[in-house]
Parts: sequence; structure tokens; C-alpha cells
Amino acid sequence: MNFGSEDYRSESIDLIGFAGKWLNRLAEELQNHNPVTPEITMDQEKHKVSSFALGIAKLLNIFDRPFFYLGIVFLLWLVTEAMLQWLLPAPRFDAIATEARKYTKFVGPAVIGYWTNWLAIKMLFHPRRANRLWQGLIPARRHELIQSLAAGIHQRLFSAGIVREFLRTSPLLEGLVYATERVTNDAEFRKEIKNLSRIYLERLLNRPEISQSVRQLVGEAIDGWRAKNFLEKPVELTKGVWGPWVQERIVAAVPELTKSMEGLFDLYDQWLDKLPSTISNNQQQLEVAVVAFVEQSLELLDIQQIITKQLAKMDEAQLEEALTGNVLGELVFIQTSGGLFGLLVALALEYPMVRLPLLAGGVGLWLFYKKSNGI
Repeated sequence: MNFGSEDYRSESIDLIGFAGKWLNRLAEELQNHNPVTPEITMDQEKHKVSSFALGIAKLLNIFDRPFFYLGIVFLLWLVTEAMLQWLLPAPRFDAIATEARKYTKFVGPAVIGYWTNWLAIKMLFHPRRANRLWQGLIPARRHELIQSLAAGIHQRLFSAGIVREFLRTSPLLEGLVYATERVTNDAEFRKEIKNLSRIYLERLLNRPEISQSVRQLVGEAIDGWRAKNFLEKPVELTKGVWGPWVQERIVAAVPELTKSMEGLFDLYDQWLDKLPSTISNNQQQLEVAVVAFVEQSLELLDIQQIITKQLAKMDEAQLEEALTGNVLGELVFIQTSGGLFGLLVALALEYPMVRLPLLAGGVGLWLFYKKSNGI
């Protein structure tokens, strides 16, 4: 068979078009089937605690902008206070400073708590480019971080073993049976597969190399035939006369075999009717085969290397977005909670009477944490 011929390329196009069309249809049916998957259950109490924690974080994040601008105002006041001390007479300055400290003694710890946390978070990612003083800790460890992330994603989220376990517990084959039945029962699919089979068989039987092979096989059979009794001896002696005629008649009849095989094409309907039940009855063996194929394919693909290359394509800004894009609210909570804790410390220092309630509240939260985590 000449695999470089135009006929072969034409047949390949026919088959690719047919396969592409009906594989897409199979995928659509799998998606439309949408088998019911077991929902991930969550303990109601844990869900309530989680919702409560998120609510508290959202509430505290309201103070983000106020703490930010309050820090700027506090910084300006510190500069202004220094200038006033130099410009004003001591009695006048002392009066202003005394009045201001009624507020700064609370504002100072709050903004310091907020701004130190803000600065620490910024220093994780900025500056993105190294300078003589500092480089963000994440950009500085970019290569190590990418390798670690890729290894973690591969080992914990997308390893061959994880995919294997998912396939074993998923209703994929159930959906495959449904989708296969939908596709194979389609009259258009049955018509097209029969027509494609006829076309391929006709092209195959009309190939010159097929005629040559049949001619050779028939010629060898005739030459090798020997009479088994006295009555067959004349036939053997005259095969040089009738042999070529029979040989050519058989070769000429080969392309006509398609017409005599219509009954075979009629059997397609029976085979297609049985295909979904065959898949269902052999689900365990098919599942093993599919899982083995997918697992081996993932190992050959080297998923970890693919993830590493994709992460390496990101610049520092994109990497920061990937790492923090979904936790910006939590990062803001770290900042605002720093401001709040600073304010509570200032209250405790200024008003001894609130120290015991704050201490009791802190111990109570600690004990609740220990109990809720089973420690």
C-alpha cells in the first residue's frame, strides 16, 4: 500500500472529518448528561464558624482606608509637632502638645500596627527588581518558588495517582454509556459510518496493489494445486490453459465484493445496538483500561515540567497576582487587625480598668481555639 498517495490522503481526510464530527458530538452528550455527582458535604458547625470568621474579616476591612489615611495624618502631625516646638514659645507649645496627646496616644499605636503590617506585606513583593538595599522576598526567590509551586501542584493536585483515584470514583463511564447510546442511535451516524465503510472498502478493493496481491495469491494456489485422484489428473495437466482465465476472473471480481457484502453493513445496526450494553457489562475492565491509559499519558506528558514552564513565563507582577489575587481580602485583614490590636494595646496602657477584660477576652478566645481544634 502506497501511504504517500493522493487516495490515501483523501481517505485520511474523510476519516478525520467523520471522527472529529462524532467525537465532538460524544463530548457534547457527555456534557449534557451531567451525571449527578456526590456533593462535598461540610459539617454545619464548621460552616457557621467559617462564615462568622469571613464576616468578621469583612467588617474589619472597612477600617482599611481610615487606618491608611489616619497614618498619613499622624505622620504629618509628627512633622508639624517638631516644627511647632521650634517655632512656638514653650508654654504655648506645651499646651498644644498636651491637647494633641489625648488623641495621638491612641492613634499612634493603631496606625503603627496597621502600617507595619502593610509594610511587611509590601516587602514580600516589592521592589520587584533588586537594588542595593532590598528586593521583595518573593521575587528574590522566584526560581525556587516556581519549582516549589510546580512540584506542589503536581504532587498534591494533579498527579497521575490523584487522577487515577478520581476516575475510579467518578461517574465518567456511566456518562460514557449514555453518550455512546445517544450517538450510536442517531440515524445520521449509522448512515455515515455505513457509507464511510463502503467507500473505504471500495477504494481498498480497487487498489492496483490489491489486484496484484490477489493475482499472485491465486496464481500460487493454482500452480501449487495437485490432483488427488485419476479423475482430477486432466484438470491438473490443463491448468496452464484454464489457470490464467480463472486468475483474471477472480481479480476482476474482487471490486464487486462490496455489493455482495451489503448484509455485513446491515449487521452494523445490531452491533451498534449492543455497544452501550457491552460497555456497561464490561465497565470494570474498561475502567481499568481508561485509568491505565490516562495515568500513563500523564506520566509521559511530565505535568510538573509543563506547570514549571508556564509559571516561568509570568513576570513578577503576574506572579504576584497569581499568588495574592484570591486572598487580597485576607491580606487587608492582616493590616486592619494590626491597627485594631495596636488600638487595644493603647487603651490597655491608658486605662488600667480595661486590662482585665481584655486579658479575659484573649484567654477566652485562646481556650475556644484549643477546644474547637481538639487540642
